[in-house]
Amino acid sequence: MNQFDKNPLLPEPSEESVEMQYVKGLVNRLTQQPKAVKGACKKCGFSGHLTFQCMNHISIGAEKKELSLAQKLSSDESGEYNSEIEERKKRKRKNKQERNEKRLKLENSADEKKKLKKEMKKKKQKHKSHKT
Repeated sequence: MNQFDKNPLLPEPSEESVEMQYVKGLVNRLTQQPKAVKGACKKCGFSGHLTFQCMNHISIGAEKKELSLAQKLSSDESGEYNSEIEERKKRKRKNKQERNEKRLKLENSADEKKKLKKEMKKKKQKHKSHKT
């Protein structure tokens, strides 16, 4: 084999690289991970951000409608979008008010229970003259 048969731009396979490929293949089979998983968004499929950082899709309300950012910006129905936002805010306020009312009822009932327990203790306690 003369020097013109070898391409100087291509590296020769060495025993280390063959062994490393073998070891990597074994590791991949044992861990069942054939390739390294790169972080990418599962909603839009673009790399550069993770799913929780995605700004390309926005979910609104209980129906979980997904509006793409491009649709939201280019649509002429911005009034409809604003009304959806207002409805969502109203629902949030209503839910918050209901939670606060429930919390107050629970606090009041807890206070009443404490008062009743104290009264019962007082009734059950023996008078000093009866104690031995």
